[in-house]
Amino acid sequence: MNTRRHDIIVSMKTILFVYGSLKKNKARHRLIEGQKFIGISETKPIYRLYNNGTFPVMVEDEKNGISIKGELWEIEENCLNFLDFVEVHPWYFKRTEIQLSDGFIVQAYLFQESVDKLEDCGEVWE
Repeated sequence: MNTRRHDIIVSMKTILFVYGSLKKNKARHRLIEGQKFIGISETKPIYRLYNNGTFPVMVEDEKNGISIKGELWEIEENCLNFLDFVEVHPWYFKRTEIQLSDGFIVQAYLFQESVDKLEDCGEVWE
């Protein structure tokens, strides 16, 4: 009996909420070019956005949080691994689950250092 082995390559994809330099027309967007844009979204009001100089940082803040506006992207595993390297995951930014205003759970990079001396950005980073 002649049997054939079929190799199946399964590409894992992650829905990533981006709020800063990875957004369309921003400095680091080239890092996710070729990935699938899903649309505009916003978080549940339990996060804050701060200006860290040339890029924003998002942190969880259940007490004083607001909805943060951003974009949703479907990111392939190899691109996500590279983003983890660039974002110094999990030390500088940690890729973790966040809640969107519509109840969906996606992933985003949350800042892991103090924001005490950073300026608040409001709901969107332009």
